[in-house]
Amino acid sequence: DIDNKLSNIIEREINRLNLVLNNLLYMSKPATKHKDYININKLIAEFIESMNSYEMFDEISFNVEFTDVLISHISEYEIKQILWNLFLNTYEIKSDSNVNIKIFNNDDKKVFTYEDNGPGIEAAVISDVLQPFFTTKKSGTGLGLYVIKMICDKYNIDYKLYSKQEFNGFKLDLYFEANGEINGENN
Repeated sequence: DIDNKLSNIIEREINRLNLVLNNLLYMSKPATKHKDYININKLIAEFIESMNSYEMFDEISFNVEFTDVLISHISEYEIKQILWNLFLNTYEIKSDSNVNIKIFNNDDKKVFTYEDNGPGIEAAVISDVLQPFFTTKKSGTGLGLYVIKMICDKYNIDYKLYSKQEFNGFKLDLYFEANGEINGENN
C-alpha cells in the first residue's frame, strides 16, 4: 500500500543521510586505535539480523560462511561502519542482490570477504573508487569505500578490491593478522 511504500522511502533516505553523516564524522575524528578485542563473526551476525528486520531490504539475501573466528582490536563502531558502507553500496546498485560474507584462515591471515552479484567495478576506476568523493553512482557521496580504506589504513589491514574483470560482481577482501590467544582462550 501507499503508506507502507512512503515509510520505506523515508526510512531508506534517513538511513542514507545517517550514513553520509557518519562517514563525514569518521573522516574528521582523530585516528585513535581501539584497544579491546572484539568478535567480528558475532558483529556480522548481529548486523545481518538487524538488516533482515528492515522490510525494505527483504529482496537482499545473505549467505554467511564462517570457517574460522575473527577476533580483532578494531572497534565495533568501525566494523559496523564497514558493513553498513558495503551493504548500502550493494543495496543502492541492486536492491535484490545476493550477498556472501566469508571469514576463513589463509596462511597467517584471517580473511574477511564481502561479495555481491551487482555489476562490479570497472578495472579503469578501481583505484579511483578509493579516493574521497569519487563515485560512479548518481546519488553517491564517494565516501563509502574511502572510509573503509581509512579504517584499514588506521589498523594496517591489507585489502584487495576486485575489478569486475577479476570477479563477476563486487568483491572486497580484508586481511587481518591471525588472532592468537586472548586471555588464554580463543573467542
